[in-house]
Amino acid sequence: MRVRVEPASRGPRSGGRAARGRRDRLRGRRLRAHAVELTDAGRKLFHDAEKEAIRVNDQLLAHLSAKEQEQLRHLLRRFTTPDD
Repeated sequence: MRVRVEPASRGPRSGGRAARGRRDRLRGRRLRAHAVELTDAGRKLFHDAEKEAIRVNDQLLAHLSAKEQEQLRHLLRRFTTPDD
């Protein structure tokens, strides 16, 4: 479950029918926490999007050898997670 904290002056954002939320005012502060839970429709949407992402990824990498694909993954990991 993901929780977002924001100033009370900002209203909650609607997630449509794919998610439903609950607001709670944090003790003594002008902040709100939003707990978001996926609905059945949201889980189906996520599953369908994941399947499509895998299909597109496979299509994009199809012209690379297995070694080249691993090298690309390694470089992307280094790019997104710099050394500490």
